[in-house]
Amino acid sequence: MNRTEGGRSLFLLFGLATVLAYWVIAPYLEPLVWGAIMAFALSPIQRFIKKWVPQPFMAALLTVFLFCLLVLLPLTLLAVPIGQEIFRETLSLRDFLQDPSATLPKWLINLPFIGHKIALLATSLKTNTQMLTGVTGKLESHLMEIGNQFLSLASGLGHWLIKLLIMLLGTFAFLFHGQNVWEQITRLSDSAAGENLTRPLGVIPPTTKGIIYGLFFTSLAQALLAAPALKIAGVPNILLLSTAIFITSLFPIGAAIIWLPATIYLLATGHPITAVVFASWNILVSGGMEHFVKPMFIGRTSHIPFLMILLGVLGGLETFGLIGLFIGPIILSVFLEVWRHLLITENPH
Repeated sequence: MNRTEGGRSLFLLFGLATVLAYWVIAPYLEPLVWGAIMAFALSPIQRFIKKWVPQPFMAALLTVFLFCLLVLLPLTLLAVPIGQEIFRETLSLRDFLQDPSATLPKWLINLPFIGHKIALLATSLKTNTQMLTGVTGKLESHLMEIGNQFLSLASGLGHWLIKLLIMLLGTFAFLFHGQNVWEQITRLSDSAAGENLTRPLGVIPPTTKGIIYGLFFTSLAQALLAAPALKIAGVPNILLLSTAIFITSLFPIGAAIIWLPATIYLLATGHPITAVVFASWNILVSGGMEHFVKPMFIGRTSHIPFLMILLGVLGGLETFGLIGLFIGPIILSVFLEVWRHLLITENPH
């Protein structure tokens, strides 16, 4: 067997091994991808820890421990009260629609322009049996879905714990070996396809950092800054609204969907000064994050237009679920880099 045939056989064997390896790890591929994403997010912390703990193994281990202590544990503790709050509010809305004697709050009815329309809508819902049945049926289905999520989480706790353990082990492995693994992937792609494959792969790390720092962390910062403002202003359901601000802040001007109705609530309940201060605070925070901090992070870490990142986030969430928040923009960034490379190749001048 000559060298060419041996090389082909090796590539065939590598392809077969890759397919079989994917088959084996497919059930746990998602937590591994989450581990890689967490390693990207935690890499600055790891570099800081290395200044005091130079051993790579201990630095990676300490980074994962701090992530569990400062991020994962608080999120786990918050998940239950958030779910309970959603369940309680959905249940109260259903009870209001089913109770003929229940009335809307006066501040809601007295809202200019829209108060009477809301009152008419509530009345029509209560008098229209078919529409009321449909709305309450949907609310009950949502209540059942929330309950089923808690039951499935409780019944499949062992499976969830295994996935969590794999994610944490993956995070540790990528922190400890990630640089070497990426260098090996780059070297293999360079030997197989040269610059044609190396350049598209090179956009993956900066795109991932742009999503983590430009979208995730800025949205988290908006939610954390909005929570004390909601508390001081006296707006109810602070935990639920703060979570909603975090989710909506992933999209342009999304946080206004939450804090603008809260401002209207403060005005309608007779707190105009508080409403003005609350709105001003949110405009400064959301506007600053939206127009300065978020583009600065994304522009500094990647050369991808913000529209492409937004489309990647929306399409990724629709196609892949929550993890698509990162996968979608990465796919579009690789596509855009291949497109640019083809243009350069076809038109070198």
